[in-house]
Amino acid sequence: MKKYFLIIILVILIQVNLFSQFNFTTLNNPRTAENHLIITSVYKSTGGVLYIGTMLEGVFRSFDEGASWEQISSPEDEVNVENVSKFFTNDDKFVVVFSGEVDERPRSFYYSLDSCKSWSYLIDYLTNIQKVQKVFMFSDNNVVLIEKYSHKLYLSKDSCKTWNEVTYFSDKNVSDFYYQNKKLYVLINGKEVYYSSSSDLIHWQKLEISLPTDSILKLAVTIDERLIIQSSEFQIFSQDRGNKEWKQIYIGVPQDNMEYVYEIAPITKDYWLIRYNNKYDDWNTFETSCYNETLNQSEEIPIHFGANNFHLWNNTLYIVSIFELMKAEAVSESSVELDLKDNDGLNIEISNDVCRIAGDQFNHFSYTIYNTLGTEMLSGSISGNDCDIPIYSFPQGMYFLKILINDKMYIKKFLHF
Repeated sequence: MKKYFLIIILVILIQVNLFSQFNFTTLNNPRTAENHLIITSVYKSTGGVLYIGTMLEGVFRSFDEGASWEQISSPEDEVNVENVSKFFTNDDKFVVVFSGEVDERPRSFYYSLDSCKSWSYLIDYLTNIQKVQKVFMFSDNNVVLIEKYSHKLYLSKDSCKTWNEVTYFSDKNVSDFYYQNKKLYVLINGKEVYYSSSSDLIHWQKLEISLPTDSILKLAVTIDERLIIQSSEFQIFSQDRGNKEWKQIYIGVPQDNMEYVYEIAPITKDYWLIRYNNKYDDWNTFETSCYNETLNQSEEIPIHFGANNFHLWNNTLYIVSIFELMKAEAVSESSVELDLKDNDGLNIEISNDVCRIAGDQFNHFSYTIYNTLGTEMLSGSISGNDCDIPIYSFPQGMYFLKILINDKMYIKKFLHF
């Protein structure tokens, strides 16, 4: 009887809609004199500053969660930053923006060294970098990119002032890269995967794995470090969570648009967001679908104009929808587990008797345990960096552990037998 009871609970939970577990809030859109701005991207920095890119009116930022906005780049500036698809910054002083996904001009990569008071182009035409395919900024401000025409990997260690080719791959073509769990995974010649754990990109290790095809276009990596690939025939494959064997999956993108998938982003252990360019609508805009890996099916994001871009910050998902900027926050009793790869050194061990929380990067935290109905089972506030929570008296079933550390929220679901 116990076995069947657990199976019923798991089936019910698996079929919960991801976005039913979020509270949605619409943030202010900075208006022009005539109308709302068309928003193309959103980013929230570690310092809590909110940035948005627009199609024609430059870049804006907000220090008060969108209540007011400051324009930090406009079409009248000498360097016109527009059609931004990605932001990167660690300190809000050195800021990198990228518009190369849809902008075919060479100058699609911009940076600021003075907290967005002025902007510069990356391309100086004296280097071998003519068009940027993809870019990423490490936590120490090192910046890596793929040059689109030569398929070479370049690294800057001095805030984009100078660039050097990553010589480890000087005789190879770099097809794509993906950053996950403090490792940069690189797709080489469309058929090999290497990774480096340091931002200087000197030491690399080849991933000894059999791939389902030797012609790969795109690479992504799940939170538990399984590979996702897109083949040259635009099919999507991922490694099975249990046996790591390859399986073909269907991510909810219309077949005619599979060629234009730009980003596959696993945001939880079960859910991915897939961003693609819809070449067949009147706007030619980006759209985002949600994929449930457990059920192998897509899920609609409940936004009126559809989700065009997104950014995950702690347990909050910021979503761009043409004229709207939405904030989706995980509700406290949900099963959503976001951003656990950056978890303040948090370690959670759960047995049938005790839930142990420990870490070395904090000295105070609070916790709450809920059942599947959202009823609070146990809570506490701890001065220190570890504690043992007794759970031996809990009825068997699924529970959610919420932990608050320095205003950050982490949610862990667990089974109690």
